[in-house]
Amino acid sequence: MENSLNIYNFSVDHAKKFGLEEAIMIFNLKFWIEKNAANRVNIHNNNVWTYNSARAFSELFPFWSRHKISRVLESLEKQNVLVTGNFNKSGYDRTKWYAFAEPASFCKFATSILQICNMHFADSQHPFCESATPIPDSKPNSKPNNKPVIKKVVAKKMPPIKNGILHQAIIKKYDEYVKKRTGVSAKITVADAVAVKKIKIYLLQQCADNPEIALSSWGLILDNLKFCEKFFSNNFQLTALNKNLVQIIDQIKNATNHSNNTAQQQRSNALDAFEF
Repeated sequence: MENSLNIYNFSVDHAKKFGLEEAIMIFNLKFWIEKNAANRVNIHNNNVWTYNSARAFSELFPFWSRHKISRVLESLEKQNVLVTGNFNKSGYDRTKWYAFAEPASFCKFATSILQICNMHFADSQHPFCESATPIPDSKPNSKPNNKPVIKKVVAKKMPPIKNGILHQAIIKKYDEYVKKRTGVSAKITVADAVAVKKIKIYLLQQCADNPEIALSSWGLILDNLKFCEKFFSNNFQLTALNKNLVQIIDQIKNATNHSNNTAQQQRSNALDAFEF
């Protein structure tokens, strides 16, 4: 006789709010959705999805009947926890797809992280952005406009970045920024190297441990640093950037939130994933 121990986890807070059975289902879906996000698969409509047939769900939850599983999933839909879709390649395939209605409330990544992906990789064949659409350029207004215009980051194809070399990639992008701004290379001190390590950890936490998106987000921050208060834009040493990173992101968001330009607002939304 085969001995096996299957452990089913759940969040107590979710159980209190949505029900015990629903909390168990949430935990399972959360695992697969975060895995898909990390692997850059099943990305549609600016959300990360997972799918399972009724038979597969029955194997995952052998103590529930198919009717019970359907009831739990329908309950989560009614409580606005889940949304459903059909992204099957075959038209006759009725397998349901599931995603969280508010991903940031349940997963480590946030929907706006996907919007960052859309901005930076819209023109590429990057699998994480297979459904992305480019952000249109805004047409100049005939009337004077003193509102800040956030720079559009042009998508560039680049080889995959390994987590281990992200530290050097962040320094390289910073050096390029300093050269463009001052005409000379950046001088990296020991304190700066420590600051880069902290910046890297923070960016990865906000970008579902995806080095490519983390680096692109870093570029977005540097390119739009000029729209922050002078105290922050003039103090662009790595130690200062690390210390003030939260305020800098907040100010970039606020600068675009006060604009009527759709592209600017989308760039502001792209930074909403960074939790303060």
